[in-house]
Amino acid sequence: MACEMCIGDKSVTNCAGCKGKGLVNMPVIWDEYNNDIVLVSQLPGDKTEKKRSSVLKKKTPRVATVERAHIERAYVYLKKEAEERIELYGESIVWSLQELGAEVINGHTGEVIMPGKVEPKGDAKKGTGRDYDWGRCI
Repeated sequence: MACEMCIGDKSVTNCAGCKGKGLVNMPVIWDEYNNDIVLVSQLPGDKTEKKRSSVLKKKTPRVATVERAHIERAYVYLKKEAEERIELYGESIVWSLQELGAEVINGHTGEVIMPGKVEPKGDAKKGTGRDYDWGRCI
């Protein structure tokens, strides 16, 4: 976009807005979002390395989830194998939490299967409990 201070005149070499280039970068704001995937990368810290790396990977921890297509296969199209796979995935999460010290409870009966630390009560300020802890990584 043309500089507002020098109006894009390249003969002005000491413009504070564009530093004599005549153009400035303006941030873009989207009012509507779509489903496009945007890949963001940065140059490597080591100058000899040529491979670019993701800017987001250092900042955003990843958590495994069950995808929509798998859920549809299991519960909409009633594919037994897909349902078993989801249930097995859920069980593996429960047992991994139990290894970290969590109490394992039967969801249908409320019976304690494996003793451990009780789930904390819901507290919005601390972000704890079933209602306020939205899947932060351990």
